[in-house]
Amino acid sequence: CRARELLGGDDTVPVYGIGGLLEHENVFADRFLHALKLAGLDSGLTPLRGHKAVLQLTTLSGLPAWVAQAGSGAVTDLGVLPVTEGMDAGHAPLDSLNAHEIAAVMNAADAATHRAVGEQTAPIARVIDLAADALQAGGRILYAGAGTSGRLGVLDASECPPTFGVPAERVVGIIAGGDQALRHSVEGAEDDRAQAERDLAALAPGANDLFVGIAASGTTPYVHAAIAYAAARGARTALVCCNPAASTTAEVLVALNTGAEVLPGSTRLKAGTATKMVLNMITTGAMARSGYVVDGLMAGMTPRNEKLRERAVRIVTQLSSAGSDAARAALDAADWHIGHAVLIARDGCSPEEAAAVLRAADGNLRRALQHH
Repeated sequence: CRARELLGGDDTVPVYGIGGLLEHENVFADRFLHALKLAGLDSGLTPLRGHKAVLQLTTLSGLPAWVAQAGSGAVTDLGVLPVTEGMDAGHAPLDSLNAHEIAAVMNAADAATHRAVGEQTAPIARVIDLAADALQAGGRILYAGAGTSGRLGVLDASECPPTFGVPAERVVGIIAGGDQALRHSVEGAEDDRAQAERDLAALAPGANDLFVGIAASGTTPYVHAAIAYAAARGARTALVCCNPAASTTAEVLVALNTGAEVLPGSTRLKAGTATKMVLNMITTGAMARSGYVVDGLMAGMTPRNEKLRERAVRIVTQLSSAGSDAARAALDAADWHIGHAVLIARDGCSPEEAAAVLRAADGNLRRALQHH
């Protein structure tokens, strides 16, 4: 009743729990929060502690600022921390554990990543569709993030050319602070909105592109500025984050509830793992829908070493029904371009004819095989 009075009669009552029972007794916390949920109340934890908590909560004359700002994931001196900054109360401090216990705790914690990603398959699928639309329209998938999030975007983008055979400019990852930030921390880069706009301006996003911002906390200024810049120029937009309370102007929000990290704030852990899973889904799904995967095989792969050449022989053999010797000969004739080699081995055409057929199908091998 007191909460409803403070809210001016609003039926939506957020409840923020404080205290050792909620922080350290998982059974109690689970049952308490479940009861709040059944009552239709939003719940969460606040970082207020000890006498400060008592003073703040017993002298309220209205809602404190951190409650009003909680929905946007804002952080203030008294603020509600993003879930990635919270303390995981399900285990003892890591520095009090032996190596075996640390491994067991971290392995158990990682189970949350699968659940978190599974709960977001609908918005992930929407991003896959947008990414496929971008590729099929001749556009690009553009990633941007800061710190670990930025590195994951660059990693996923850099793996697409060798895996799928797409030109490097079709999937691009940028990181706040530039390439130096891939190996070294660049102070203040994640807060630099102006630099985000300059970085995006260099890419000239347009209506055929998909821009995906990546921010574990969901609050990174660099990422939100980049989303706004891309959207203003007609690009489709999405945000991938690990904060279920995040808000964004992006068209699609993938908000992964990975929970607190075993090392609070270290988003290279569960948040990083879950984010990479999502990026894998976005690019792999988009490539599969855009003809770069044929019969479940990496038909656009670039076979640059002996292991990959042997894989290329198996791919051509399977897609053309030719023997392995014929598949290898076709690959030699096609300068080890798998798509060309499949057409050569299957249809007996020349390398020039195979290249022309694939070019007419806009590089889509599945379409080329269906219409030739």
